[in-house]
Amino acid sequence: MVAELLEGLAELGHQIDCFFPGTGRFVAARMSGRENPTFVWGGGGWRWNRWYSSSGITAFSTGLMARAS
Repeated sequence: MVAELLEGLAELGHQIDCFFPGTGRFVAARMSGRENPTFVWGGGGWRWNRWYSSSGITAFSTGLMARAS
């Protein structure tokens, strides 16, 4: 569904910037040949005192997920 939404918005001429964690190994073939959207890959990693680690339970659960990947 997300790919269809991005494809439709790109066909209408919208400039779309998609930010993803990781190295960019996989982009759907129908999206990789387009000017829009622009895919931005990064490896920021997990850090303390962010929105996803602001309380004890969220720090615990998101920390587990970060270490699992």
